[in-house]
Amino acid sequence: MRTVTLVLAWLAGLLLGEASGWPAPAWLAGCGVGILGMALGGRWPRRRRRAARASVRWAGRHLAALCLAGLRLALAAPRLDAGHAATYVGTADVVLVGVVVREPEVGERGQRLTVAAEALTLPGGPTRAVRGRILATAAAYPRVPYGARVRLAGALARPPVFETFDYRDYLARRGIHAVVRYPRVRVLAIGEGQPLYAGILALKGRAAAVITRLLPGPEAALLRGILLGVDEGLPASDRQAFRRTGLSHVIAISGFNISLLAGWLVGLGTPFVGRRRATWPALGGIAAYTILVGADAAVVRAAIMGSLYLTGNRLLGRPLYAPGLLFVAAWLMTLANPFSLWDAGFQLSFAATLGLMLYADRLTGRADAWLRARLPARVARPVSGFLADAVIVTLAAQLTTLPLVLALFDQASPISPLANLLALPAQPALMVSGGLATLVGLLSPALAQPIAWVAWLPLRYTLAVVRLFGAVPWAAVPVAAGPWGVAVLYAALGAATAFLFLPAEARREFIRRWLPRVPAA
Repeated sequence: MRTVTLVLAWLAGLLLGEASGWPAPAWLAGCGVGILGMALGGRWPRRRRRAARASVRWAGRHLAALCLAGLRLALAAPRLDAGHAATYVGTADVVLVGVVVREPEVGERGQRLTVAAEALTLPGGPTRAVRGRILATAAAYPRVPYGARVRLAGALARPPVFETFDYRDYLARRGIHAVVRYPRVRVLAIGEGQPLYAGILALKGRAAAVITRLLPGPEAALLRGILLGVDEGLPASDRQAFRRTGLSHVIAISGFNISLLAGWLVGLGTPFVGRRRATWPALGGIAAYTILVGADAAVVRAAIMGSLYLTGNRLLGRPLYAPGLLFVAAWLMTLANPFSLWDAGFQLSFAATLGLMLYADRLTGRADAWLRARLPARVARPVSGFLADAVIVTLAAQLTTLPLVLALFDQASPISPLANLLALPAQPALMVSGGLATLVGLLSPALAQPIAWVAWLPLRYTLAVVRLFGAVPWAAVPVAAGPWGVAVLYAALGAATAFLFLPAEARREFIRRWLPRVPAA
């Protein structure tokens, strides 16, 4: 529990740092006060000395964690001085040279290139060294690979702010403060990136090509999204249907993918090197897969949790506290990049995982007890298992993500529980058969083709369910919650959770004392 409260103090420090904008010296002073509190012995009466010391040390630890978070955020703020490329936004025609440092994002309107700037030439002026990242939106062809050194000629601009979305702030949290739209692009050299990352992306490209060869268009696009995190190719109508039905999590890389991969790697390595040593290649495989699928916030969170679980259970031989793993993963992510806290993927992934930990087992137990009281045991057991996998797990995650969904997307999906009930049972078979077909296809497409035909069935079924429910007029209902609405929803959820966690006798006493009684007729 100490880990959870310390990470909560750290996250609170990030929020306070964003709201206050205090400089680094102020946070350093706060850290000093916290450290002093931790070291303080104190002079209290003998009977109260131990409790007083513990309270002061507790407050000191949490104040230090809060102030360290504020210091980390203050130090992460970019310096937009004359040496930064963003200084020259608004210039009509510049020539920029830099290296593509992320996998290009290919969409319907072209390809987006994240370029680490190295040199900039103003119209009629000298070339000067610059730093900073630029987001360039270029034509779809010719494709520019990761690690290419490029020359961009166009107008540097500040990222726009839309009516319903602050795109400028979104990019700033990713270290991007300038954009250039449809510049003249010239590739000067290739292979300038990290060799390991380039190799992993090359493997990803081969795997995507294998899937495209083995399966028809929509099914191939869906499998590429589920296994590789590639959004390209799925029709816009299908993407919209996934959002309307609350099934977007199906095509998002999640903890399920990571746990399945870890299980495979440990199972494959155990006969050769033993169960304990097989953990090391499993950890390497998780890291490589995280990079392979793009290393967004949700995947990184799942990868950290999976790696910590393997380390604790396999290498150290001791079970780890599940909520502690989640909060340690959040701390590591925000330590590496404090702006991750404002990433929608991080927020939704964290909230969904917390919901699973808080509610899944309890709701499953309640449902199982209710079914056993009304059905024969041989019927109640499979029905309870099916409901746990197809409904209760999703419901547990949706309880904690609903306020965020309302805040981020201004809509709710009343049809989501039914759509999940029908779609989720096919996902394990889809993942296993699709992943096996892809792995075999990298070696021999001919041998992989029969496996791909098996994978086609759950893929086709998933698309059919999504399209059927996505066509329902009330599949998505617009709801504008606002910040206060979200706060009220989370407060109500917290109160309900506290009530759920009370012992049964305490709940009955609360109901008897506080809920109004209906007078008899």
